[in-house]
Amino acid sequence: MTIFQLKRSTYYDERQRIANPSSKYDYIKKRINAIFNQSHQTYDHRRIKKYLDAEGIHSDQGWHYQTTDYQDKLKALNIVQSMSRKGNCLDNAPIESFFSLLKRKCLKRHKIHNLTELIHITHQYIDWFNNFRISLKTKGLTPVQYRNQTIVSQ
Repeated sequence: MTIFQLKRSTYYDERQRIANPSSKYDYIKKRINAIFNQSHQTYDHRRIKKYLDAEGIHSDQGWHYQTTDYQDKLKALNIVQSMSRKGNCLDNAPIESFFSLLKRKCLKRHKIHNLTELIHITHQYIDWFNNFRISLKTKGLTPVQYRNQTIVSQ
């Protein structure tokens, strides 16, 4: 389960937005375009405002995410719930791959003594994953470099 500020954002998108306030407008413009496409290409001021104001949480369709108590708590906190489609494991493939790598390359190699240490190690790994890890899939670039190159070329 992941809590994030805006739908479909990633850790490095959020870090870039915070580090570079001028990119905020591009970020919001992309969000509005995504909302436009999701709503069958019709703009609606209230719909866009609702999506931009709300925080979101994405999860699978586990029974505990469907309980009334859980959904009421999300509503009370003004958090929009989003769930993967039923029976489509491909929705979760990227995050499952990330957590598999995190466990295999990081957590199983360290003896963790407390929650603070776990959080610190996880943050270091996320920073490495986004800013230093290269991949053949991204043509030898880090995820941040690949994303920036893709944005510039559009």
